Amino acid sequence: RQQGVLWFANIYPTKASRFDFRQALTHTNHETLIPDLLPSGVEVIRMIPREREGGAFVYFAAPPSFVLQVLRNLAKEASESSSGSSAAAAAAASSPQGGKRFERKGKEDILGKVSNGISQYLRTHTVRAFLCPHPVRAHRVLGEPYLEDLQSRFPSSRLRVKVDPPGSLSEEALFERLRRYGQLDDLAALPEGKGFSASFRYTAAAVAARNCLHRARVEPAASAAGAAAGASGAEPGPGPILHIEFEQYMTKWIREAITNNARYTIPLFVACMLGTTYFIWDPLRNLSVQLRLAFLLAHMTANPDATS
Repeated sequence: RQQGVLWFANIYPTKASRFDFRQALTHTNHETLIPDLLPSGVEVIRMIPREREGGAFVYFAAPPSFVLQVLRNLAKEASESSSGSSAAAAAAASSPQGGKRFERKGKEDILGKVSNGISQYLRTHTVRAFLCPHPVRAHRVLGEPYLEDLQSRFPSSRLRVKVDPPGSLSEEALFERLRRYGQLDDLAALPEGKGFSASFRYTAAAVAARNCLHRARVEPAASAAGAAAGASGAEPGPGPILHIEFEQYMTKWIREAITNNARYTIPLFVACMLGTTYFIWDPLRNLSVQLRLAFLLAHMTANPDATS
């Protein structure tokens, strides 16, 4: 029995702020959509809805009967593709490992087949959840999900990617991994080797990349250290690990705009305070005085003897 994790995106509308109450109407979206998208024979262990991020983690298992069926399908497809070359088929049959080549890497083939099959189905068939503007997408989780519930953090289209150890991953290798989840607007290296800043066109793509690649290990061949080791003929070590977090772009932009331009923001703040006093508090004061005088005049008119 083999287990895997999938991230289903666009199951809920992505929460943009504290005052976004659309999730109150979509609590059961994952229960009505996700079971119908999994192939028959796959068991759902548990589902972890992430309404604030607009998706859900699905932990699934492939029972032995399903594994056997997939291995048979893989062997049948391989035999059909090689039926045109009798020499290649004879060489594969005479090989002592010819009958075991699918069993040796069966785990990757099965979990990858399930993930790729669901992803391809959702790309060719438009499935939309209630109140979600974008169609549902599925991605295989390659890292360890970070299931935080911090109320001050909201999904963003910008990500901060830290590489451990620093400088062990090139920008090109990181781009190839992030591009699988959506269109990138920008990818820039941070100063002093602190990592990379990635900007996606859509927030759902950034959420999928963060949830699927957080604490994922990059293959040594794709990293800078692995490439250097391969060029020297040495055995490459373990690949670097990615640590991905959301970057609150708008909050950071406002804070930096205020602190870095104090000679403009302080006079603007004073002008706003004076404008508030002139346009709001002064009319209220005039209205209060007028109401007080009107009350006194009405009282004097109603009781003329009280004034004598």
